[in-house]
Amino acid sequence: MSEPKIAGLWLVWLLVACTGGALFGLGLIFLPTETGTLFSFLYLGAADAHLEFGETGVRYVAFAFGVLGAVMVGWMALMVGIILGPFRRCEPWSWNILAGPLVIWFILDTGHSIASGFWQNAIVNVAFLVSFMVPLMATRRHFQPS
Repeated sequence: MSEPKIAGLWLVWLLVACTGGALFGLGLIFLPTETGTLFSFLYLGAADAHLEFGETGVRYVAFAFGVLGAVMVGWMALMVGIILGPFRRCEPWSWNILAGPLVIWFILDTGHSIASGFWQNAIVNVAFLVSFMVPLMATRRHFQPS
């Protein structure tokens, strides 16, 4: 009997989601003007609202986005390694190590976003979570004991 493997649609879906997350992270690092404008529009209601923070404030926001972007790229690289190795081979721990931190991140980030008055970020978080949880839920049965 051959070893179970995850392949096809769900594997590709997860890899595309990771690629999207990593590209988003790289955008936070290398496109600070564009990301500042985007987030100002989404969260402050005007594309140039962040400029009211002054030069030091704008530089600090770009720095914080860069750090966040680096964390995102690292997180996505780790997930790709797990997806292409133990997850693909249906090692039970690998499903948990992908899904668990996603849920923890979602609860903490979304809760903080709402409590801080930036509910718009909760919507972004839902889209990110769904992009991973759809294929994870679709593959869950492969990781259950027989």
